[in-house]
Amino acid sequence: MASARQLSKSGGLKSAASRQKLKQQQPNDRGVATVPGSSGEGSSNYPYMKEEHVLTLGEHFYNRTMVLVQQAARSSKESSLWDIADGIYKDVEGYISKEAQVRAFALLMYNKGLEDAQNAETVAKLCSRLASLEAEGLKFRSPLLKQLQEDFISRATWKDNDPNRWLAFTCYLCCLFRHLKIGDNYINALVEPVFTCLDSLVTDADSSDEEMKCGCNQLKELGPTLEELKPAQMDILLNMMKEKLLGPKSSHFSRLLLLEIIELRASGWHLTDTQQQYYSEIFC
Repeated sequence: MASARQLSKSGGLKSAASRQKLKQQQPNDRGVATVPGSSGEGSSNYPYMKEEHVLTLGEHFYNRTMVLVQQAARSSKESSLWDIADGIYKDVEGYISKEAQVRAFALLMYNKGLEDAQNAETVAKLCSRLASLEAEGLKFRSPLLKQLQEDFISRATWKDNDPNRWLAFTCYLCCLFRHLKIGDNYINALVEPVFTCLDSLVTDADSSDEEMKCGCNQLKELGPTLEELKPAQMDILLNMMKEKLLGPKSSHFSRLLLLEIIELRASGWHLTDTQQQYYSEIFC
């Protein structure tokens, strides 16, 4: 769990000056990866390309796993998704015996969750089921969290150059925080990174409507949990959202999103039926 502890050291709500400094940082040694189908320039540079996954894991295992992940993504029932997760776990448990295979499989699942924001929830749930897999002393979640740490450091570059990757990463981070637990406990080292990314999405002066929507949707899911874990930081975030609401650069749509979250938090994270109907009609 050293990588998870290291991850939290890069977090925290940023001032305007520190945000600007962050944007000037260079990507890590392996460079910025581009999500297939995203608008980013340059070649895809994942830590393991598909060919390397196939080489390490075997083509049959790779193809079968990808089919099962796609079935899970299409599943309309929660019980079906967990049945598929159990099937993947049994396949992997009976097949993987080397540390290199665990690392390749963890990075394969990690990158699958970054393909688009819609995949994030499904793959995060699968990863939560697979977290305890181990071979030669290496647990599945260790390389997963290590890659999460490296990508968190690179996030500022994506915000400017690859917004699809930036949004997919933030969604995936939030979903992993929600589902990837140790026992019944959240991974505390992920709290700061989650706050940092949500802060950037919903309070940066140059945030797009799409970024605002992504951040507010995640706050609807995680708000109560984050407030319970870090109430003072939630106060800071909401105050910054109020400032953003009253600022001159926010679009009408962004103001409505912010207002909904502000009201949601003021209502104890549960809107009344009247409030729900109001916002449903607005966003129809």
